[in-house]
Amino acid sequence: MSLLMEVFISFISGFAIGWASSWIVQMLPFLKDTAEEELDYNMIEKSLGEFVNSKYEPENYFKVGEGTK
Repeated sequence: MSLLMEVFISFISGFAIGWASSWIVQMLPFLKDTAEEELDYNMIEKSLGEFVNSKYEPENYFKVGEGTK
């Protein structure tokens, strides 16, 4: 009975090691350094003046008051 248990434990251990190694190989592209990529956080590309003098601002939208100009 001990030989059967030893074979079973060896099989389970080999399966676990194989599964873990295949998972690590699949995850390697996600673990790469992303410092080389240039991230553009200003995708809207509006200036500060365009944000301040927005046509959707309540003062400009309802044409009440002088706005922020």
